[in-house]
Amino acid sequence: MQHLDPDAVGLAALGESLDSWSQTHLEQCGACAADVDGLRDVVAVAKADGGVAVLERPDPAVWEAVRAELGLSADLSADGAESRGEPPTNVRSLAAVREQRGRRRRQVPTRWLAVAAGVGILVGAGALWGWETLRAGDGGVVLAQAELDPLPGFSGSGEATILRADNGTRSLDVDLTGATPEGFRQVWLIAPDLKEMYSVGLLETEHGSFAVPEDIDLAKYPIVDISDEPFDGDPSHSSVSMVRGTIGAVGS
Repeated sequence: MQHLDPDAVGLAALGESLDSWSQTHLEQCGACAADVDGLRDVVAVAKADGGVAVLERPDPAVWEAVRAELGLSADLSADGAESRGEPPTNVRSLAAVREQRGRRRRQVPTRWLAVAAGVGILVGAGALWGWETLRAGDGGVVLAQAELDPLPGFSGSGEATILRADNGTRSLDVDLTGATPEGFRQVWLIAPDLKEMYSVGLLETEHGSFAVPEDIDLAKYPIVDISDEPFDGDPSHSSVSMVRGTIGAVGS
């Protein structure tokens, strides 16, 4: 079963609108709903206005217990301690802050703490800055992007974009300029060890859009490679790569 990617979870936690597929899935999937609820706790902490706690004068018995425990002189009283200077009043209880943070932390799944960092929560002067998923026109939600850089001996550059349509299907959009092959250009998704790879199609012009099957794990094949292939009928990689780039982690 395909679940929401971390980007969509972060948007939902921030109260942003989702595409129709993601919203429907969130309403029906308890696991994804729990992840969103957990991340909302992180957002709530970030939005805290930093209100202060008013320090109250403790009961005299409290001071007596402290003085006895520490073996202090009977001449040192709570009133005497206060006479040396007025205590600050605009101070937030450190214990309360720690207790609150600890409670929040226990409620948030560890794996979504990284998502919170990815959302880019920044607190300052009462403001919350949030990362927002881009939307490429009507093409779908942008899950990840990669710059395509030329390999030694080649020129050209471009960009590869992973998109998710409203129906949940994924595609790889490629824009490439200046890379002229001797044969034809083949687009691949390749594993980091450069041994396992998957061909997504031929790039006939400067732009191409290719379907990414559901069973292709983009975390396993994060490298977008465009090769120069000869017209020899061999479907395997020619080992002549013109440009290459690595996409970021995306949801399955």
